[in-house]
Amino acid sequence: MKFLLTNDDGVNAAGLRAVEYFLLDLGHEVFVAAPSGEQSGVSRSITFLTPLFATKAYDGLRFRGYAVDGTPVDCVKLALYELCPWRPDVVISGINGGLNAGINIHYSGTVGGAFEAAVSGIVSFALSLEYQDDAPYEQAMNVLWPVMQSILAGRLDDLEKPVASRQAPSHVIYNINVPTIALHQPCPVSVVPMESRRNGIEFNSGHCPKNRRYYWATHDLLPEQPEPPTDVFALRQGHITVTPLEINMTCDAQLLHLQERLQGIQVTT
Repeated sequence: MKFLLTNDDGVNAAGLRAVEYFLLDLGHEVFVAAPSGEQSGVSRSITFLTPLFATKAYDGLRFRGYAVDGTPVDCVKLALYELCPWRPDVVISGINGGLNAGINIHYSGTVGGAFEAAVSGIVSFALSLEYQDDAPYEQAMNVLWPVMQSILAGRLDDLEKPVASRQAPSHVIYNINVPTIALHQPCPVSVVPMESRRNGIEFNSGHCPKNRRYYWATHDLLPEQPEPPTDVFALRQGHITVTPLEINMTCDAQLLHLQERLQGIQVTT
């Protein structure tokens, strides 16, 4: 299979390298298009007021792809339409250093890169590992791959067909999070919705050496556990979580309600 890789931690991040080497060892084709520096928290932002520069990236003498001085979305767009020599079957964003679950999904550059692939109808994964210093990303990939294989199994036959006879493009992003405990013992996989309630917001404040006041965001406080469980709480219980996300953000219930409520209204000046 052909894989396009990106992330928001930078082209030389250990998590991206782990995915790259893992797939190459399995004999897959891999092309990298990732930010030249860290782009955490940029969500689905794009660069359009300044030009983008792409620099070839190597691993020794092996050409990996490109480092792009933009966001993860920039990287995927540029790869799909300019840089990548083939259309990928799958786009993988990550492995991110830190979980991307709950409301934080909206801010995640990792998820943003995967979203851009889904816009183009390509099966995409956003992969994240609970943060720890010197995280064993190679081990995390051994945990993630069986889950990804199960998801891809339904797509493999379709990918072998001529383009004209394939199913409709996939506009789903598979957001997968791995807690640290899953690297040390067998853990269940939970397919759960994202936690959509806002966490509590806390800031530590103080004064910098120049006596200017600063505010530093801290870890969010979690709301009480919902019923049914969501990604945030399944992760707290030591589960590997899979959350399918859609690019269509239309609220169908409100769409129907407003169509009925506003039907026949004409606005004049």
